[in-house]
Formats: sequence, structure tokens, C-alpha cells
Amino acid sequence: MDASFLNDDLQELREQEFQLCQQTVSRTSKTLTIGYTDALRLYGIPTPKNCSLSADEVHVCVALTEKRPKINGVRVHTWQAETRTCDMGNFQLVAPPVAWAQVAPYCSLQDHIAMGCMMMSKDRYRRTAKLNDFEEYLATNQKFKGRAQCYKTLPYLTAGTDSPTEANLLAFLSVNGIQNITPNFEVSLRNGARRYIDLAVPNLKLGLEYQGAYHSDALQMRKDANRMNQLIDMGWVIIQVTSSDMRTTESRNQLLAKIQRAITRQTALKKLIQNS
Repeated sequence: MDASFLNDDLQELREQEFQLCQQTVSRTSKTLTIGYTDALRLYGIPTPKNCSLSADEVHVCVALTEKRPKINGVRVHTWQAETRTCDMGNFQLVAPPVAWAQVAPYCSLQDHIAMGCMMMSKDRYRRTAKLNDFEEYLATNQKFKGRAQCYKTLPYLTAGTDSPTEANLLAFLSVNGIQNITPNFEVSLRNGARRYIDLAVPNLKLGLEYQGAYHSDALQMRKDANRMNQLIDMGWVIIQVTSSDMRTTESRNQLLAKIQRAITRQTALKKLIQNS
């Protein structure tokens, strides 16, 4: 992955959201606590397309219903679980596990998994949480809207993805029964070099490589092709994934079927080798 490309994109998302929050708090004398999807965007997490929270409102939270401020363009939610925050100067921002918990009722299981994985990115610039942060928050907060969804999501959360696209792909595979996926799996090539596979099922030597715009450089494409050939020579099956594969329900189902066929073949080959 091209880290500079991804981090520029992340910074733009954060800056846009920060400006929106600044404009909002300038219209009130109250100290607002930014949460839900707005908090996620401040942490660099894009809002899922199918999220039912309005994108035209800034979402803030209060502990008591009677303390809900009335501000145009602001939706105020009553959040009765613990609201851990950090000080952003003229507003408060809920902590990553809180924002993740808050959006649970408003998005699909797949999207909720992806958001949690994004928070546990391999990239330290993008990483905002660890698995035990989510576990601890759920353990210490027994009642809030969406808690059941959070517990459904928890077993699928996996650290180490490089980008939102990888996190979304991982979430899609997880909810469709593909198990034992390792993000950024390291393989030592025969020439001594190291190669990282975007998503891998290591015990089956099956890898998924997401091809984005950052792979359009001719030199990089030649390097990728060379490394890919070395992996194939070592017995790996590599499936190339593009944005088109994830665009529609039909294309996603076709990709899933391709991966399932590869798993069946690799499983049969593994048994054959073990029994020979």
C-alpha cells in the first residue's frame, strides 16, 4: 500500500470534519460532545453508504435528555453509557470505542466490523484503538442501545489492515463465513526478500491482493508482478481484487464464489499432500 496516498486521503477527511465541527460549535455557547459518525470521521473512518444516520446533521451526545441543546443542523442523542472524551479545544470528542458503540444500531454488521478493523489499522497514523479497548468498554457498560450488535461484531474484529478498502473486504469475507484471515501476512521469498499479502488464509496458502489506483505506476506494477510470480512459485494462490469486485451485490457474490472455489481446491490439495 502507498502509505502517503492513504494518509493524504485520511488527513483530508479529518480536516473537512474538523471544520464542520468548528462551524457548528461557533453557533452555540454550550460545550458540545461530538460523537457517532462525526467522531468516526474525525478519527479517519468514512461513513458507510448504508448508515441510517443523517449525513446532513452533526451528531452530538448528552447524558441526560433534559440537557439536550436545540441547534439547527445538529442532532442530539441521549447516550446513557459512559462517555469517554478527549478535549479538542472548543468541543469534546468521544473516544474511538464509544463512537464505534454509538453507531452500532445504525449500520450493518459488515460495516460495523469494517469500522472496528479500521480503528485497529496496521498504520500507526490511522490506528486509534486496540481490541481490548472495545472489550473493556463493553464489559464496563452493561446497558446502551446497540450493545447486542457490538457483541456480534466483536469476534470478527481483526487488527492489521492497511486501508479502509482492506477492512471492508475483510468484513465482507468474515460475515460470509471465510475464516482464519490474516491481514498483511508476511512471507519470506526464496531470494530472502519479504512480501506482505494484503489478506491471507495462511494454512491454505491463499492470498487476496487489493489492486487500487496506487498500483498504476508502471515500475510498481512490474515489481508487484515479480513478487506475485515468486509467491505462485512457492505454492500460493493469489486472487486479485479490484473496486469493481466490491461494487454491486452480483459482483461481490461472484468474488465470494471465486474465493470459496479456491478454498475448496487448496483444502483438497493440502489433504492430498498430507496423505502422500
